[in-house]
Amino acid sequence: MALYKIANVFVERDPLPETYGPFETTECPDESRLLRIIQSDEYEYIRTEETIASLQHMNINRTPAHPGAWIYKFNYGIGTMKVSDDYSYAEGYFQKNFVSYPERIRFLEPFSLLALQCRIIKEGNVILHAACVSIKDDAYAFSGPSGIGKSTRASIWVDTLNAEWISGDKPIVNPKNRFVYGAPWDGSDHIFKNVCKPLKAILKVKRSHETNLRKMSYQEKYQFLMEQSFIPMWDKALTVKALASIKQMIKNIPIYLVECDNTAASMEHVYEILSNI
Repeated sequence: MALYKIANVFVERDPLPETYGPFETTECPDESRLLRIIQSDEYEYIRTEETIASLQHMNINRTPAHPGAWIYKFNYGIGTMKVSDDYSYAEGYFQKNFVSYPERIRFLEPFSLLALQCRIIKEGNVILHAACVSIKDDAYAFSGPSGIGKSTRASIWVDTLNAEWISGDKPIVNPKNRFVYGAPWDGSDHIFKNVCKPLKAILKVKRSHETNLRKMSYQEKYQFLMEQSFIPMWDKALTVKALASIKQMIKNIPIYLVECDNTAASMEHVYEILSNI
């Protein structure tokens, strides 16, 4: 079993994909923050009677046979994962006759990732849809809907202001200590860095030919973060936790609307404005 540390959560399981390599560690000093994931050698058919949510390629279920667990199932029936309500333990099951060992490891990843992200939220973090970089040890997260140009604008800072990448897609934000963490998932940019920095500001990106920065109202911030944060709505207790973390993030971390284009001049102007706040 390998051990990994992602933000303030520890994960123990068979080796995860290479993207988790930078997060490998040798010691877990706090087992109350541990998620243990195992792959069972024996296939267990779990009959589910209630589908709570449907995600890409999988359903999330409940069953009276396992009242203290979430049941993740692939839509096409190859594998199942049983996850404890407190996200401390998960066990994957696969039909051996249809899936080889390397394939089981690959198929296990979406289940493992979902269980891990839920555990990260349980520990008081927010998983934010953002491209995040740091300049002089201060981190900035460019956020907004897909296609708005978050990564493009962050890349300009990397190229022109010597910024360093933290995450290209979904960094982990701890609103209590105001730090942002790299994550072993990324999307298209393939940035997997085990790094944490104090988060100076979250920037909601809006395309504009003029460069402006303004404060947002509480309601604007709340709506924006609701749209750009991962919230497991099927789990009521975890949803309450996620919303409390979002409110704490609004209280502790500056959030601005940034109107700009994707030119170096505009992005340098954005940084100049932020530096003088």
